[in-house]
Amino acid sequence: MWLVGATLAALSCVVAAVNVLELTDETLAPAIELFSPLFLLVYVSWDPNATAVQDAFAALASDPTTPTALTFAQLDVATHKHTTIAVLGFPTYLYFADGFNNVTKFDGVPTPVAFQSWHTRASPLVEIDNVDTFFASVDDTAFFAAVAVLPTLHGPERLAVELLARQDTGHDALAIIDVATWSPGTDPMTFPPQLWLYDTTLHVRTLYPRDQPWTADAMQTFLNTHRQPWIRPFDATKPLDTRVPAYALLLTDGVDALYQHAFMQVALEVAQKSTPTQFLLVESPGVLMESFLGVTSPAVVWYYDQATFVPFSSSGSVLAAALQSSPRDVVAKLLLFRLQQERRVRAREAEIAMAASARRLVEDAAADMEATVMDITSIVMLRALVARETQAAVVFYSPRCPSCQALVPMLAQLADQVPALAVAKLNVDTMEYKDLVHVMGGSFSLPSIYVVGGGVQRIDDEDTLAEASSGNVRKLGDEAPTLDNLKTFCLAAAGPARPLPPAAGSIHFDFDRLFAGAMADGVDHCRSTTSTIILRVLTLPDVVRTIVEFQDGIFDDLRPYFATTRRSSSSSVRGYYPTNPTVAVLHLAIARNDMHVVRRLSGCRPAMFTPQAVDLAAAFGHVTLLDACLCGLSATTSAMDSAAQNGHLAMVTYLHVHRTEGCTPYALNAAIRENHIDVAAFLLDHRHEGCTDNMVDHAAAAGLVEMVQLLHAHSVKGFSAQTLDMAAAGGHLSVVDFLVTHRASDGCSVDALNDAARRGHVDVVAYLHRCGKPCTTDAMDDAAANGHFEIVAFLHDHRNEGCTTDAIDLASRNGHLEVVQFLHARRTEGCTVDALNDAAYYGHRQLVHFLMRHYVSSCDVARATTLARRAGHEAIAAALEACHVTA
Repeated sequence: MWLVGATLAALSCVVAAVNVLELTDETLAPAIELFSPLFLLVYVSWDPNATAVQDAFAALASDPTTPTALTFAQLDVATHKHTTIAVLGFPTYLYFADGFNNVTKFDGVPTPVAFQSWHTRASPLVEIDNVDTFFASVDDTAFFAAVAVLPTLHGPERLAVELLARQDTGHDALAIIDVATWSPGTDPMTFPPQLWLYDTTLHVRTLYPRDQPWTADAMQTFLNTHRQPWIRPFDATKPLDTRVPAYALLLTDGVDALYQHAFMQVALEVAQKSTPTQFLLVESPGVLMESFLGVTSPAVVWYYDQATFVPFSSSGSVLAAALQSSPRDVVAKLLLFRLQQERRVRAREAEIAMAASARRLVEDAAADMEATVMDITSIVMLRALVARETQAAVVFYSPRCPSCQALVPMLAQLADQVPALAVAKLNVDTMEYKDLVHVMGGSFSLPSIYVVGGGVQRIDDEDTLAEASSGNVRKLGDEAPTLDNLKTFCLAAAGPARPLPPAAGSIHFDFDRLFAGAMADGVDHCRSTTSTIILRVLTLPDVVRTIVEFQDGIFDDLRPYFATTRRSSSSSVRGYYPTNPTVAVLHLAIARNDMHVVRRLSGCRPAMFTPQAVDLAAAFGHVTLLDACLCGLSATTSAMDSAAQNGHLAMVTYLHVHRTEGCTPYALNAAIRENHIDVAAFLLDHRHEGCTDNMVDHAAAAGLVEMVQLLHAHSVKGFSAQTLDMAAAGGHLSVVDFLVTHRASDGCSVDALNDAARRGHVDVVAYLHRCGKPCTTDAMDDAAANGHFEIVAFLHDHRNEGCTTDAIDLASRNGHLEVVQFLHARRTEGCTVDALNDAAYYGHRQLVHFLMRHYVSSCDVARATTLARRAGHEAIAAALEACHVTA
């Protein structure tokens, strides 16, 4: 005991003289108790790097930034083997803040900057020392966590990561892990630093590219680019943004559900192709919400507003099983489900844009102090005015109405005398009649004056102002309006202040109101007598409709359809296919995509539902109707064939995924012929029927270069020399260029250049010439016959095939004087008697004179005269006779 005390006294004297204490087995424990806080280096002297480690440790102890109250010490466990400290690996750095009660291990190399950050806890980074801590940390982060995996926690790479953490506000904290923790056995000296963006919902990571610089700015750009949340939690207490055209609600039983990971993976794939849609995660939605939406968890619901939502066809245990057994099929079905909603999403986007524009128009008009009376120019602008929180008087008028002419001048006075009320007028002559009926009802008189506004009423397509008069829309009586009764009516209609509506632009699920209403209905029914209850139940519209569906006959609302088809069948008009009055009404409803009528017919006329119904729905591309109303019927290959012919990719996809009838080669033939690239690509990728060999030539002849490229990429049979011949004949230079470049082995025949010349495609002729393609004298002969002067000149200047006497003969026959003059001046083939004979017969007077001057020896003037007179060209005949006599 005396020896230890003496040793400690000696150490106390040495501390002031040296930067690092050298401890032994005996002095270790007393030094830790006496000199806390103490930073201890544990090393082995036989390590080749021991000297460098000791020098670096001494430099840290001498650094001016090191806290002066901190004692540095080192222990060689190779010499002092009986120490009570057990460590794994050397060197090891231990920090004793308060003796043995508070010991912390320092990971990495203790450079001055790293040690100061670690010692003061000033770093914005979260250090993770094992995989379990990692998952516990990222689970507390919403959606994304940024994680850096470094060779050492205190190397130079840490400085860039700390700078990134300080300037980045997109996450709560940025975590760092040393590579030995994440991948034991990895050599830190050969490990490049990694930055992950970790998706805490799907538990997948996106890696920062290794070829990018390890700087804070570059890494910040990477995080901003990839950290776009595709899903967010749903909060029923907060309003949804009405500027979003649609939401996809994902209902799950929570993160512990067996299907959860697969569900999120599937949803992510769909979300990546659904840019206008926001995905909302609803965990443990509860019975009330599931009942409201008509689903059970897990489920997907396409949500537009409280009155409009479309659940995915599968939910609950069926969807959960599909997610775990065949997630790819669920992806395909969800993509098709999203595609079916695309038209409604686009319509909602347009409606939102129009509503925003109308609101701006109303606000601009109201803000204009000079214009005391607003002009309403559209039904959308009227709806925006009705939805405002402030009230307004709206006058419907026509310049042709005498009473309106007396009323309109009063509006400015009304606006001045009732400043709290906005005044607007709408010229009914500027509106379409159907819109006018929607607003004012089928019967109305002019002028009509309404007080609207208050923000709690919306005019839908089914509503009129007259029907809405019990709310915040009130109409003046039919008496002749004067300024006084206008003021009285407006002030009375405005009434006391109304309660403020919900925040503008908010929609929400009113589950409490629905539940309370259901309970109140139940209590009311309990108070009724038994007979009354029975009578009320049996007379419920839904019950009556269900009962009569099983009786012979047709529903009353279907009678107009049957009348229409009877008139059509009795007319004299007949189509290609024979009409069948028995099923005509169903086919008419399918063609109109009238799902209501199709469903009603299934209840009273099931015999109408034949395979032709499915084929017809496919031909028109009505995926939703087919899936909802006709999915249980059989079909034929005509379904996919006709869908492909009409370019309905969604229908072709649906039939391929959900049906077994398949198609015939006609499907791909029709898609190629109609240039439906997407349909053809799908059939080539997913079907095996193929197409007939002549369709390659058809695509080339029609100039469908993208289709030709697609067929080439899929190695479709049918490419030959004739393919290039037909493309050249059609003048399709892009197709010709593609075939020459990518299908050189197919070649072409002399017909390619000959036909291009005959049809006047000078660019194709020049291209084929540059490629060394052959031709014959037919090229110049036919070009001359058709008057293609530029091609005749090109062939003469660049080719050596030449022409025959047919060139001048045929050019003369068709009246191409310029071509004949060129051939006479540049060529030596001459002509035959047919040149003058045909020129005279077809009345080409100038050509007759030219041929008589230059080719009289090759002409039969007497025969030409006879032919001219026979064709009624007396002047030419007389001129030929005069020349003949003179000759």
